[in-house]
Amino acid sequence: MIRRNARAKHVRLRVTSDDGLVVVAPVDFDERDIPGLLEANREWIERALAETPRPEPLRDPPGRIELQALRQSWRVRLRPTITQSARAVETSYGELELRGRIAGPTEWQPALHRWLMRTARRELPPRLRSLAARAGFDIDLVSIRCQRSRWGSYASRPDGPGSVSLNAQLLFLPLPIVHYVMLHELCHSLIPDHSPGFWELLEKHLPDARHLRDKLADAPRYVPRWASWRPQR
Repeated sequence: MIRRNARAKHVRLRVTSDDGLVVVAPVDFDERDIPGLLEANREWIERALAETPRPEPLRDPPGRIELQALRQSWRVRLRPTITQSARAVETSYGELELRGRIAGPTEWQPALHRWLMRTARRELPPRLRSLAARAGFDIDLVSIRCQRSRWGSYASRPDGPGSVSLNAQLLFLPLPIVHYVMLHELCHSLIPDHSPGFWELLEKHLPDARHLRDKLADAPRYVPRWASWRPQR
């Protein structure tokens, strides 16, 4: 996994029980240099991976899901059957029902992931557009993904406003950190790099931006393990 960090001046390697090998890199790091970096540190990587305990495998679905960005708490109820594939259904406000074949994480984890993506696509784009309008930024498309290494990104266009991509896992983060990510990407619509001018612009809209940047570095702890599921390609 590659994790971009705006504060990083050099590439760092670390190993965690949840993510395995993590490459913490500056935002302008060229990923073509990764094979050489890994080969140069192969002995340390192999030793660190061998010494790091692996997490217990997922078994049961969560009993409750906290979406801090929306200030929502969802209680998860189980309604297993043998005739339907697993799906997550909102039965009432704050009540989420897992229906169908949910005997193990290979069934219920994709169902919760699909629900997370639906919720993020419903909730995050209008919030980003509202924030952009208040701050005076112009954007075109807003897409939702579920990435392991980036909370958001901005893509410019030569013929008009650019587009913003947001990570669905932002829903688990405290709202001030989510606002930081959104404004960070919106500021890239005017300044594409992380020069001093970029940080001045960001702090103009968000005075505590540097404090929130530090908080973002610890944000993965808010994301539950089940949310790391990815569809097979």
